[in-house]
Amino acid sequence: MTPYAITVAPHSDLQVLAKIIKVMEYMPDIELPDKEEVSCHMIARALAEFFPVQYKDGYFPRKGYQHSWLVTQTGNVIDAYPWAIVGGPVMLDMRLGSPWNGMFQAHPLLSLENEEFKRNTQTVTEAMREVINKLGIKPEPLVVRAA
Repeated sequence: MTPYAITVAPHSDLQVLAKIIKVMEYMPDIELPDKEEVSCHMIARALAEFFPVQYKDGYFPRKGYQHSWLVTQTGNVIDAYPWAIVGGPVMLDMRLGSPWNGMFQAHPLLSLENEEFKRNTQTVTEAMREVINKLGIKPEPLVVRAA
């Protein structure tokens, strides 16, 4: 059965999602210093290096938990590393009538602006680069042009 969201999602978004799913399927378990866990914040930033998406930081408004996610060029959300869920990445239709609209609240997370986080993110990005190269996926990062 074809999910409704597939019928309304642009083909380009579905292609990006399929590639992200494949990359995440082959990502190795990464051991970071000080038993730090790989986070959604690191994964979102790493994926944005290779695919035409923007990463966003913020919160789930209802409970206030921090989270990071991706936004496609057409405004759909790809939650590449959904926390506390078995499965994913997933794409969410964020149009006005969608039950997911408003699920993510973008907001700067100053706690992510330290050198340890940046080093750990770089470690995750390099592991992802290896996976992408092994899978033969051509990186196509989003190019933001100045107005």
